[in-house]
Amino acid sequence: MTYQSKFSKKFLALTLSAAIVGGAVVPAITSAAGFKDVEDGKWYTEAINALSSKSIINGIDGNFFKPADNMTKAEAVKMIAVAKGLKIEDVKAPGFSDVKEGQWFYKYVAAAKEAGIVKGDGTGKFDPNKKIDRAEMASLLVSAYNLDAKDAKINFTDVQASDWFYDEVQALVASGLTNGTSEKTFSPKKSLNRAEGAQFIYRAVNKEAADKVAAEKTAQFIYDVNIIKGEGNLAEKFAELKYEAFDKLTEAQQTEVAKLFLLKKGDTTFKTVDEITTAVDTAIKSYNELVGAVNKAANATEMKTSLQAIGTLFNIEVTDEMTDTVLKAKPENGFTTVKEMIALLQPAADAGTNTDTNTAAE
Repeated sequence: MTYQSKFSKKFLALTLSAAIVGGAVVPAITSAAGFKDVEDGKWYTEAINALSSKSIINGIDGNFFKPADNMTKAEAVKMIAVAKGLKIEDVKAPGFSDVKEGQWFYKYVAAAKEAGIVKGDGTGKFDPNKKIDRAEMASLLVSAYNLDAKDAKINFTDVQASDWFYDEVQALVASGLTNGTSEKTFSPKKSLNRAEGAQFIYRAVNKEAADKVAAEKTAQFIYDVNIIKGEGNLAEKFAELKYEAFDKLTEAQQTEVAKLFLLKKGDTTFKTVDEITTAVDTAIKSYNELVGAVNKAANATEMKTSLQAIGTLFNIEVTDEMTDTVLKAKPENGFTTVKEMIALLQPAADAGTNTDTNTAAE
């Protein structure tokens, strides 16, 4: 029976390829959505068509969208409620004096209130027929889609830290839902027309879809890293991190890092991509330290100490003979990968293991 050392089994080659996780968006529809006043090729056509295809908008009288008309708060809330799939039947009364059962917007406002998306105007009213402005739309979208301001730095001269909508506009910018009306202005008090409102909601729907796909990919990535023990394409999973330091390594170095990472991982279970990134970072650092130490070794004592660090990782007991072999074979410019050193250590390690095995058999 052909003997295969523990190291040989561990040091299985990894197939390496670049993998980039891309965001997904809601498919756009290029043809007009049946509205007589929505032409192909307009800046708002894609948004209106996409929302219409999902029945988030129905237009007015079935045949018109009236993109230039002002959007009301009630219209905005209805679109968001439908886009979010809120339960609109058997809803609790929202408690606004100007939102009564029987009105076309009642169930949408009630559902949005129950979901914490709307709060009213502070006087017990909702003002459903009020023209919605950009600041109010920002507030609705941030509440509906849990948008995070993160570390966004906004430079709009018309949005100050003391404004009630400051955080909301920050979140909108950080989430990529707006660039403002110009480089320096957001125009928070400007009323939105229906086309502009549709565009805002379309972007939010798109972002939610992309975030959902990203979350699913992240969950799958974490799952894969936790279950793969050295066989298969873990290096592809590393590449999905778009981890800069890892991507800068050569293919041979990537293989080494992947193996070091796996061998050091043991029974660790990772819960976040950040934990995995940290582990990869540690593996890269360990890799560089291992190669560097061997290359710096100037005598047998230093070399043996350096090789023992590698031997411990790969379950190889380093002997004086191995040390001499590596010391004599060290290239003038040093080794490039741990694999080169292992190629020198492995035959001796295998021979030692075979001797032990044969002796036991005798």
